[in-house]
Amino acid sequence: MRQRYYLYLLLLFIFLTPFFMKLLWVIQKERPLSIFVYDKTVLNNNCVEHQCFYWILNQYKFTKNDNELYDYKKDYFGFFPKDNFKYEIKDLNHFKAKQIDSIVDKYDVLFLSDNYGIYEEEWTKKQIDNNKSSLIYGGLSKNDVLFIKKMINKGNLVIGEHNLFGSPTKTKETKETENLFGLEWTGWNGRYFEKLDTTNNPDLPKWVVKKYMEQNNNGWNFKKGGIIYINVNGKIVILDKNCLKTRLPIIVSSKKMMEQYNVPEQLKYVYWFEINKNISNPEILAELYVNTNEKGDSILNKNGIPKYFPIIFKNYNESIKTYYIAADFSDNKVKTSFSKMKGIKTFKYFFKSINNHSDPRNLFWYYYEPFISRILLDYSN
Repeated sequence: MRQRYYLYLLLLFIFLTPFFMKLLWVIQKERPLSIFVYDKTVLNNNCVEHQCFYWILNQYKFTKNDNELYDYKKDYFGFFPKDNFKYEIKDLNHFKAKQIDSIVDKYDVLFLSDNYGIYEEEWTKKQIDNNKSSLIYGGLSKNDVLFIKKMINKGNLVIGEHNLFGSPTKTKETKETENLFGLEWTGWNGRYFEKLDTTNNPDLPKWVVKKYMEQNNNGWNFKKGGIIYINVNGKIVILDKNCLKTRLPIIVSSKKMMEQYNVPEQLKYVYWFEINKNISNPEILAELYVNTNEKGDSILNKNGIPKYFPIIFKNYNESIKTYYIAADFSDNKVKTSFSKMKGIKTFKYFFKSINNHSDPRNLFWYYYEPFISRILLDYSN
């Protein structure tokens, strides 16, 4: 009888918990914070390149000036997909310098989510055989750089993320933006691919395969996972399983990063990253480590690619408040419905793969969420 009683209590608890979590979220106080989000790589209404950021905005009830919650499908600037391959662009390119000043005055935070843009093949779903498809929209413009500079000079919080410096941004805008964040892009981007088999991985860029084969006597003897490095000059370098002690790159956090932002010391990383140098001494909160063997070391040394390199830069004082994440942290699918339940992080164990440590959801729950939420909460307070 007593066991049945406890069972009923347990079922009642399970049934009522979501209700109380939702109630606690509803009654929590709003946090007004005017945020300008720039995302030029929105292929569909899922908005995966910035959806994680808005999950955090909703979870902590950050609101617009009208006290309304942020909507990840409409409250951003950049590329807006429409039906029948139509689209709308909402950006800063048609403003004059004085008008940009007035826009800066309206915002507290700038989040530069993704600058890669939209290309013909991805947009039209038509395969561009072995060549990089033409650009439809993307890259930093002159006005974008001016806006970033003015936001930084005003002392507003500015968070930049991967691919702010690379193609399709032009060299002049790249150099100016690098200086604003106190770093220099080496020209290298990289990504781990679960499979390098060209017949079994649609995510492998065909133009990358073509270029590598042109540079290596038409050879492509890869099947299993590995890391592809792509240089701005067209050079392709590949580390397969025979070059790696640990198949995935590893995020290694500084002691301060762990203590201040409540993140783990190490976490495996599965997506795009870029290699930058520290040129004006911003604080390095985390590095990315590629654990290579002797063969892998030889390939990296030959091409001037480091095994350790900074991945999170911080430049924060009374006059400057910038962060730069040299990896595609925000590109992660999360269930937005859970963002409006207070305390949902308590159950994060159930939202990841138990056996797959390379599950990208691990990055969101154990790294991205505590890091970005702490930045916004500290700034808003």
